[in-house]
Amino acid sequence: MSETREFPPIDPTFCGPPGCANGGYLAGRLATAHPGAGACQVRLNRPTPVGKPLHLVIEDEVIRLFDGTDLLAEAAAAEPPDEAPAPVDWGTARTAEARYAGAVDHPFPTCFVCGPRNPRGLRLRPGPVGPGRVATTWRVAGGGHRGTPPELVWAALDCPSGWSADIAGRPMVLGRIRARILDVPEVDQDVVIVGELRARAERTALTVSAIFDRDGRLLAHADATWVRIRPR
Repeated sequence: MSETREFPPIDPTFCGPPGCANGGYLAGRLATAHPGAGACQVRLNRPTPVGKPLHLVIEDEVIRLFDGTDLLAEAAAAEPPDEAPAPVDWGTARTAEARYAGAVDHPFPTCFVCGPRNPRGLRLRPGPVGPGRVATTWRVAGGGHRGTPPELVWAALDCPSGWSADIAGRPMVLGRIRARILDVPEVDQDVVIVGELRARAERTALTVSAIFDRDGRLLAHADATWVRIRPR
């Protein structure tokens, strides 16, 4: 038996590519709506428009997001993500931000998570800390919550993993993400986010990412598949 629910429009602030929802943020919204606990996997089938009412269909513990009859994304409980990358210390991550490639060459400069031109975005700056590895710092903002909303944790796990695959040199978008939140960061907490490339094919890249507190304790982690697109 299936259940249909309205899915409120996504504020354009939370965009990835122009006019489309940031993949990590959208995945977090769907994971939050999922009735299960633990890890969740979200597949993004096509770009999800911002500012438009959508609807969910929940059936057999799978949540599907539709725009009319078009399937946009689906979320389901999953096994935990692949092993998290090794932590990076705060000072190293802070220094790496000065080498963030997206500051001068960004395929989506208004991206909510890592875009330099989104005034309300997270403005993460994941810079290289080794081959196929990036790191950045994040001062968590909770928007009035005790801890940061889970969808923002998912969003923060998203883009750093993409930058580990050099999305400036070969633009890519998120196709799949599987994440687990172990401990929601507190408001105003300083954390370090690490992204790491695990494998690359002609059109895809497999990545992992993680959020650590300043002592190196793992708070959340994810694995993801990125899909190459043609630059505009």
